[in-house]
Amino acid sequence: MIFEIVGSRILAPYLGTSIYVWSAIIGVILGSLSLGNILGGYYADKRANPTRLSLAIILSSIFIAATAVTNNLILTKIQAEIPNLKIGAVISSIILFGPANIFLGMVFPLCSKLIINNLDHSGTTVGRLSALSTIGGIIGTFSASFLLIPTFETNTILFVISLILLINSFMINNYRLLVSLIIIFVIITSSQSSKLIFNNSNKDILCKANTAYNQVTIQQNNEIIEMIINGFKNSAMFPDKSDLIYEYTKYYHLIKHFNPQFENALMLGGGGYSYPKDYLIKYPDKKIDVVEIDPKITKLARKYFQLKENPNLNIIHQDARTYLNTNQNKYDAILVDAFDYYSIPFQLTTKEFVKKEYENLSKNGLVILNIASSINGKTGKFLRAEYKTYQEIFPQVYLFPVKDNNDGNLIQNIILVALKNPNLPQLTSNNPEISQLLDNLWQKEIKLDVPTLTDNFAPVTHYANEVVLQLKNK
Repeated sequence: MIFEIVGSRILAPYLGTSIYVWSAIIGVILGSLSLGNILGGYYADKRANPTRLSLAIILSSIFIAATAVTNNLILTKIQAEIPNLKIGAVISSIILFGPANIFLGMVFPLCSKLIINNLDHSGTTVGRLSALSTIGGIIGTFSASFLLIPTFETNTILFVISLILLINSFMINNYRLLVSLIIIFVIITSSQSSKLIFNNSNKDILCKANTAYNQVTIQQNNEIIEMIINGFKNSAMFPDKSDLIYEYTKYYHLIKHFNPQFENALMLGGGGYSYPKDYLIKYPDKKIDVVEIDPKITKLARKYFQLKENPNLNIIHQDARTYLNTNQNKYDAILVDAFDYYSIPFQLTTKEFVKKEYENLSKNGLVILNIASSINGKTGKFLRAEYKTYQEIFPQVYLFPVKDNNDGNLIQNIILVALKNPNLPQLTSNNPEISQLLDNLWQKEIKLDVPTLTDNFAPVTHYANEVVLQLKNK
């Protein structure tokens, strides 16, 4: 179970953390264990002995260590050669997780054959062994999620698993001590080699961290510091000035145009806190609450992104949907920037969520939402579904493509603005900066040819996969 959960962290920087990735990992591991069970049963009937059991454990240890050493190289190649996310996730899982789990799957039938001395009690023996295996899985699941991943590097965890398997092999068959020591030496050497191969070229890496939710890299690219979450660029800043780097973040300032009397705002998604910092500078007398699910990301933002304490900034570490479900405050604006690999978590896209946003807004409140999509075609399905969903709740919904407001097939950041006030707003401004943003209003037809997103039906990952596939094919 530790190997399976850590596997999601291995794939995340290259393939994201979508349901496709999790399905590939779980499916491949279950299939590999099943094949291992069949092979283990065959060899158990043919000739079960401690040597074969020990060998199966040693081989699983070697392949887990190999996963730690080669995963970057393999995933870089797959990402470059296989544009389809589903196929890439399955092939990656087969190569990286299949072999080790085949040999791990052989362990149970071999153990069963070795410890059954009396057929009259074989059911009890196998039942106890199965229960012990399940308890081990439970311990592995909790320890991986609650302790190991937030504390240690992914490859370190894999090497420790490999070492533990080697120790178990030695305990089963002690004359293999010499082989075990040799393999341990190879693992340690490979560990150092992998660091040299994959880390020395990254001279701009400031920090790599595993959290309870994400794999985070902080890097300096020329004069820009970037936060990369699960392989997706999340935030960026200049070390010596506070200007917003990503163009789409400037559209959150439409808050002062559509609701000039605003006093507070809620932002869903903190990351490097680029916009909240800019908000506090531009509006020093206004308040902003930021909901960020991952407290370690906030800690990294304080260390590397100059996030400082401010009486007008309130940070809430909670799931955004959970927060809106229980919140009693009213906000003048809700700003949503919660992307993960071209996709928004599905629970933040549905009609039920949009209703909660509406209820949490003041009379003249608005929602400003960033979406990476096109407007037309397959790559625009999510945008059109989200637009239709907001239209069913809010009386006024507008789109502002950030790059080009004439090309509906272009994949780009598109800003959705939903107004609670039913009165038609002014879509021009005397403020040059705001006027430039408003000029990007999408004024062409938007086909409502996809279903509304609901908690019961929200194929957000499927829609996002069309975007990823298109981008990789270019």
